[in-house]
Amino acid sequence: APENVRLIPDFLDGKSTYALEMLNENGDPMQVYMTEDGVLLRLSNGQLLDKPLTPTETAQKIADF
Repeated sequence: APENVRLIPDFLDGKSTYALEMLNENGDPMQVYMTEDGVLLRLSNGQLLDKPLTPTETAQKIADF
């Protein structure tokens, strides 16, 4: 696995889960959660994106990160 990606325990909607955490070149984190509705992203400011993303949308966000 790349050095800037790791699996971390986390909470989402009050439930225990795991997130894939990535760090950009500035060391800012982004967490990725897989849900039944799609993929949710938590940005470095701690805010979740307002809607689940499709795999294609997620790939684009990660590429832009």
